Amino acid sequence: METSTFGVLNEYPFGTMMSIITIIVVAVFFITSADSATFVLGMLSTGGTINPRNSVKIMWGMMQSAVAAIIVYFGGTQGLQNMLIIAALPFSIVVILMGVSFFKSAHQEQGYWKKQTKKKEG
Repeated sequence: METSTFGVLNEYPFGTMMSIITIIVVAVFFITSADSATFVLGMLSTGGTINPRNSVKIMWGMMQSAVAAIIVYFGGTQGLQNMLIIAALPFSIVVILMGVSFFKSAHQEQGYWKKQTKKKEG
């Protein structure tokens, strides 16, 4: 499953070149994401400082790297998937509650517009 992208790219002309470009794009994505995460975590951990010290950002980067290494070492991609499912469970409850809130609010809004229409007619 992990190599399917490269298997597909291998069937195209310049497949090796496209595979190298894919690796570079994925690396750039992970590097920029990690840099953004360390910056935000640094800001949050220093009380909202716009430019946190480099030592704070490096500490957060090391912690993120350690967590990623531990997950890959002990569980591989399956462990990562399991962790993401567990982490997403509380958020799914929030999303369900947001849906219920939306329908309640839409029902109230519908009643409001019905009253406004009756006032205009009467």
